Amino acid sequence: MHLVPSFGVKFGHAIFPSIGVMVITARLLVLLFFSISMYFIIRYLKVYRMLFVIISVTPVVIQFSTSLSYDSFNYVAFAWLSATLINIAVDIKEKKKD
Repeated sequence: MHLVPSFGVKFGHAIFPSIGVMVITARLLVLLFFSISMYFIIRYLKVYRMLFVIISVTPVVIQFSTSLSYDSFNYVAFAWLSATLINIAVDIKEKKKD
């Protein structure tokens, strides 16, 4: 959980050694990680894609995805777990139909 913000801080320090630049680049890197991981999670889903998109673009989720707290990483982990369980349930339901 510390890797993404710490890379952002290191990259920000390489750009300009001030606290503001380091925090902004760390936040941008966390947001980039969150966006890319949610894209792949939503793409991985078989059903309920629009539900995940709608929940992921609510103001609360966007606010904590741009912060340096661990909320966004917890959200990504929970979204991945939920997507996996949904896909397993869909596979089981499709096998029952056959």
